[in-house]
Amino acid sequence: MSGPGPIPWTAIDQYAERNGYAQNVIVYEDFVAYIHAIDLEYLAVISEETQRKQQEAESKGRAQAKQPKRSNW
Repeated sequence: MSGPGPIPWTAIDQYAERNGYAQNVIVYEDFVAYIHAIDLEYLAVISEETQRKQQEAESKGRAQAKQPKRSNW
């Protein structure tokens, strides 16, 4: 299962340019670093959440497989 990917650098650059962050090199670099850091954290949280859900589904599947099958008689 694939999830979201990182925000493309081009999108961050375009946003910075359109919103005036690119006028000052230091502000621009800080902005890009800040967005990149937030994005990495978001991706880590999503990855952990996805893994947890997969583990829960696998555990549920194993628990159901261990239950004896009922007869229709």
